[in-house]
Amino acid sequence: MSTQRTPPNTLNLSGNKTRIQLHGTDPNPNILMESDNECSTLTRRQKRKIPEPSEESSLMQELRRMFNDFNKQQNQKIETLITSINEIKQQNVEIRESISFLSAKYDDVLKELEHIKEENNLKTCLINSLEQKI
Repeated sequence: MSTQRTPPNTLNLSGNKTRIQLHGTDPNPNILMESDNECSTLTRRQKRKIPEPSEESSLMQELRRMFNDFNKQQNQKIETLITSINEIKQQNVEIRESISFLSAKYDDVLKELEHIKEENNLKTCLINSLEQKI
């Protein structure tokens, strides 16, 4: 099977009968056409219409404008999100500092409480020993 997809090598349009050489069909590839009309329908193709440049350019301009508007909206949203994230980060830093400060103060209070309890126990023992002496 031939995979050749090129137009015929010979095309004779003189007179009513036209001879076209086809590739990869049957053993006798020369076909005798009866009229030019048949030949013109076989060899001519309808091309799709190219849009006018003004329509195409206006469509492209509209698409570019829409893309730019969308891009601006997305950039504004991203900037808002970045600002919010930075504020949250700053708040987190302040919260960590506060927690560290409160934790240190809590540890100090626990040490002071332990010291006071020890002092209280010593004084209680001293009071008990003084009471026994009386």
